[in-house]
Amino acid sequence: MPTLRELRTSRIVTNPRIRDVHVVKHVEGLVVQDLFLQSKVSEIKALLAEHGIDDLSKTGKLDIKENIVPTTGLLRPGLTGAFTLPQNLFKNVELIDRPAAGRSVSQRRTRLESLWASSYRPTPIGRNFPNLFRRPKSAHFKQVAPLDEAVWAADEIVIHDDVTVLFTPQTSMLIIIANTLRIGRNVVFTHTMPDFDFDNSEVIPQRTQRRQDRVPNRENERIRGNDGDDGRDGRRGHDGTSAPTFELFTANLEGNTPSFYFSGQDGQDGQQGQQGQDGQDGARGSAAVAGSKLFARCERHSGSGGNGGHGGDGGDGGDGGDGGDGGQVTFYLTDDARQALSGGFNVSLDPGRAGRGGSGGPGGRGGSGGALGSSASTGILGKTSCGATAGRTAGRNGRTGNPGRRGDDGETGTRFENGNVRFVAVDEDSIRIQLNSPIITGFSKYQAKVGDSISINGRNLPSSLKVRFNDVEVTPSSTTAERVSVTVPAVEGGTVDVVGTYDNGREETNVITLKVLPEIHTVTQGGNTPSRFVPSKPISINGTGFSPDLILMVNGRPSPGIEFVSEGELKADLIRPFEDDEFPNAHGEEVSLQLIANEPGFASNEFPLTLDTFRVLILGDSIVWGQGLQEHEKFRNLLLEELRERKSQKGIYPEMHAHSGATIGYDMEQSSAGDMVMDNPNLPPLHGEIPTSYPTILQQMEIQLDGQSSDETIDLILTDGGINDVSISQILHPLTKDEDLNNSIDFHCYRGAKQMLQEMVTRFPNAKIIYTGYFKIISDDTDLGAIDYLLTAIGFKVAGIAGAVGGHVINRRVRREIIKHCAIFADRAHAGIRLAIEEVKNENGLNADHITFVDPGYNDQNAAFASDSMLFGIGIPSLNPMDNDVIAVPRVAECALNEDRTNVWLCERASTGHPTPEGAEQYYLKILEVLDAIVPVD
Repeated sequence: MPTLRELRTSRIVTNPRIRDVHVVKHVEGLVVQDLFLQSKVSEIKALLAEHGIDDLSKTGKLDIKENIVPTTGLLRPGLTGAFTLPQNLFKNVELIDRPAAGRSVSQRRTRLESLWASSYRPTPIGRNFPNLFRRPKSAHFKQVAPLDEAVWAADEIVIHDDVTVLFTPQTSMLIIIANTLRIGRNVVFTHTMPDFDFDNSEVIPQRTQRRQDRVPNRENERIRGNDGDDGRDGRRGHDGTSAPTFELFTANLEGNTPSFYFSGQDGQDGQQGQQGQDGQDGARGSAAVAGSKLFARCERHSGSGGNGGHGGDGGDGGDGGDGGDGGQVTFYLTDDARQALSGGFNVSLDPGRAGRGGSGGPGGRGGSGGALGSSASTGILGKTSCGATAGRTAGRNGRTGNPGRRGDDGETGTRFENGNVRFVAVDEDSIRIQLNSPIITGFSKYQAKVGDSISINGRNLPSSLKVRFNDVEVTPSSTTAERVSVTVPAVEGGTVDVVGTYDNGREETNVITLKVLPEIHTVTQGGNTPSRFVPSKPISINGTGFSPDLILMVNGRPSPGIEFVSEGELKADLIRPFEDDEFPNAHGEEVSLQLIANEPGFASNEFPLTLDTFRVLILGDSIVWGQGLQEHEKFRNLLLEELRERKSQKGIYPEMHAHSGATIGYDMEQSSAGDMVMDNPNLPPLHGEIPTSYPTILQQMEIQLDGQSSDETIDLILTDGGINDVSISQILHPLTKDEDLNNSIDFHCYRGAKQMLQEMVTRFPNAKIIYTGYFKIISDDTDLGAIDYLLTAIGFKVAGIAGAVGGHVINRRVRREIIKHCAIFADRAHAGIRLAIEEVKNENGLNADHITFVDPGYNDQNAAFASDSMLFGIGIPSLNPMDNDVIAVPRVAECALNEDRTNVWLCERASTGHPTPEGAEQYYLKILEVLDAIVPVD
């Protein structure tokens, strides 16, 4: 492969490995009359005037003897404005045909890399955007180096033999202005390209699936594994850096012809999509439990394994980056100067190739099906197996997820419409610049907002000067020959052409550009300015300097669906910029909006907003707590998952205070007909599985309020209350009189419930309330032989039952009395709660859906030890609790630690008589029937 030095000595490059190098010769067909020549000359005059040059002939001679890196600004005789590099620096530098990603020139054993590799990295906006935010393939989104110019100006400029002019990405344009330009032999203009600042060949590691930690509670329960999450989309490839632009203004061109190697950088390939997450394994079936050895009885057979979760779909591949634009070389020459190029010169100005789209990620593997539960043996000789019964099987494996789609290829870089090599005919007077016409040399600031006052500096500015911003003309507030003051008018933001007009608009100055930044003034939603904005709902952004290419960032994340209405209004969908496990503030999530464009430093002010949240207050006793259940089985958690679906992007914030044993908190003995007296003890909360009256539900409210008189930010209250005030022992005791039971139910489930609800609607005025009911613990369908064991488990001493010394004799008549009490409580408690709800709504003028009673709808078959029971029973004859060991075993330890606050025997068996997972699901389904009116879908 030839070195640069070898290329410099070759008139025509024929090596096919050197990409797209060809010879350009001057012919008449390449000479054009530039329609914007006069404007270009005016710009050059303004540039020189800004640096105090009013006549090129007075500037002297500029010698370029060493390899040089153009830097922004003016280089003239006597001034330093570029890096000069020793001649031997390029001995090991080669020009290669297909540069590795991010390189067009290899640097081997040289000091070149330190000049640019660490000082510049392209940061196209695409790297921060997921592929779901598809960006149109347009010029706006191309990664373009800053449009800062390097200018060399002198009466005479000499570029000596073997000089390489090496552009870095910090400088994208070099303008040489000279009355005379002399070029030595083997002069090369070329550029280097930066490394991309991330490696798109790295595969995004798959996210780890949580291990199965749920355990079935019964032999007919299958726990399926969770499906894997879909893989993340791969990152879009960086756009290739565009090649530089070279312009030459000279009246006399002497010496040799240079070579120009200004190919655009290839776009980076898109990243491969992430592999979908593997599905979670199904849970192993419930373990068999041996019962009586004497009768070879099994308490429970082996359960079926759960099916494995399906694997997540693979992420889409990232789109390929666009190739960088090819360079442009323009010669503004007189007829005589053009003859110096008649022999031709080497160029390579082609655009960069498009990056390939990344491949889609593979789908995640399905989770493995859970195995059958372990067997147990019973009988005196241990010969009877408590294994799986007919129809019980291991779980099925989940299916593999679908692969992601391949990303779109990028676009090839563009060529200049008017040619990559141009010869523009000029006369010598245009080159020999004498400054006498009005020109603009600059602004007091180059970025401004609509309404800002700015100064425009210049030379020979007439008093009649007006200033045009794109198509909007304004009259300066003050004018001198060297400065005018204007206010930036209402125009679209972005790059705005500013030109002065005079002589009744017949004459114009040169054009310079101003960056008009967007500014957000107000944000509305639904025509209003709420204190808290609802995520996922459209918003209107009002301000100034808006343009169609703006992107709305919410806490640095792009919000899709932005619509340009005018330079003063945008519409967009408001996103919640937090991950699923991020909950920054229950009272309202603070975010910042900002409008940006795909160029450095171009951004609006940051505008603060508060996002609405949805707060759920959970008060009550063991039913709402979910006694004996794993978290995923509790109906309150099923409800929270439903709320997350209904509220889409809102943050759902549960506030949990319910616990086992909680009472409403009114003392029936101390209260009178007109006065409700609260239960006084105020004890700290324990673990929710530990049965204790305190904190009462009234005290739970006070804990939530934390000294406040009220809280208007609670959206929903899930509560129950009353059964522990009446007490299980009173309901199930065979000697309880019906009248006493009725009085207790009326006081607690009507008067107490009404006073509690009145407190709730007063203290939490914006909260809808769901009040759940109870059920018959024992019914006519209950196995009468099991009632004795159930009563023993909840604290009665029943004759004939181990552990119940000296207890009651439970006969058929006594059992019927207990069943009657359970029916009285369920019916009368529900009637009292319903009446309390209606009276509170009427007395406070509340809507029908402000407080809703939810009857779980249990029937006689759903009672404990019934034919289709939805309540935990108790082990017979072991008296062991029937909830899962993952809940029951830790509860035993907690009970022992809190024997001063709870009855340890009852505590250990606290799940008895409480809803099973099926029973909890029944509660959830009944809530779901009325939820639309209470919490509509956003």
